[in-house]
Amino acid sequence: MNGIHAQIGPKFLNDSDIASSLKLRAKECDRAVDWKGVLIASYSLCSGVVLAMAIDIHITMLTICFALCGLWASKRLSEQSCKMVTPVLILLNLIVWREMYLALPFAALTLCLAHQFAVKDSWRNLLRTSGVLGASMSILYVFGNGVLSNIAIF
Repeated sequence: MNGIHAQIGPKFLNDSDIASSLKLRAKECDRAVDWKGVLIASYSLCSGVVLAMAIDIHITMLTICFALCGLWASKRLSEQSCKMVTPVLILLNLIVWREMYLALPFAALTLCLAHQFAVKDSWRNLLRTSGVLGASMSILYVFGNGVLSNIAIF
């Protein structure tokens, strides 16, 4: 202890240049990430897993194919064709929800087309809402019928 003043405790990370550069990088990454896209992708992934486990694999594959076609077509359609397709998709989602084989692929197509469709944000939000509503009602209808038929057997 002859006048040696060594630091006994560890140096805090907040004081270093490395920590400040890491914080700056984290803020840049946070700005660069499209959180809506991540949310839609995670919803689609979770829905796909549920569909694969609970429903027929053919419906799941058809739904995935319609979603990929929707992502491919959303960038290639003109503004006029988007305006013509939007009301049809909204009506289809709200009409065919009782037919699971049709409703789930159309809901996936609608959600993927709404991601980059050349329409106003209000129409885009209406497309998303109708897609989620149609898929949810279809799944609830199918599972509800299954539960009610099992209850009726007893």
